[in-house]
Amino acid sequence: GKEANNIRFERIFEPEILLKRIEDKPKQSDIYLTLFFQKINPTKYRISVTNAFTEYVLIFSESFHSAWKAFIVPTESSEGVPDRREGYKDIFETWGVSSIPDERHVRMNSFANGWLIRPEDAGSASSYDIILEFVPQRMLYIGFVISGFTYLVLFVILGWSGIQYVRNKRL
Repeated sequence: GKEANNIRFERIFEPEILLKRIEDKPKQSDIYLTLFFQKINPTKYRISVTNAFTEYVLIFSESFHSAWKAFIVPTESSEGVPDRREGYKDIFETWGVSSIPDERHVRMNSFANGWLIRPEDAGSASSYDIILEFVPQRMLYIGFVISGFTYLVLFVILGWSGIQYVRNKRL
């Protein structure tokens, strides 16, 4: 073969120029899917989705567990601006709502939760909210309600017993 001496290689940067015609109304293919994540608490997240015209995979970087469920609920904001609620409000909002089917909940990147979301899951709406919830947390909420009711009943019984004791002492 031939040998080459005194050769120098230089990278030449040529920026790529893209020209695109601006139309009055963008096509669906020109609009990007937008997601806004909001942590409600460690076991519940709200994702506001806009411009969802095709199916996509939602990846949630929390350790995979089959008890994580994804629920599609109507968007609360009429203008597509996420409602930035905090705390434990609406803890029962997903009760009675069907989740994304379990066969479309898969392990992603060997550890994370992933869901295949299809337009028909949201009734073909392009804007909606997805609630990601660790369903066993509901047992804690049920326990709080039962405990609260039990304390209320005990308080009423003790109060009534105290009133009866005072009445009997006077006689």
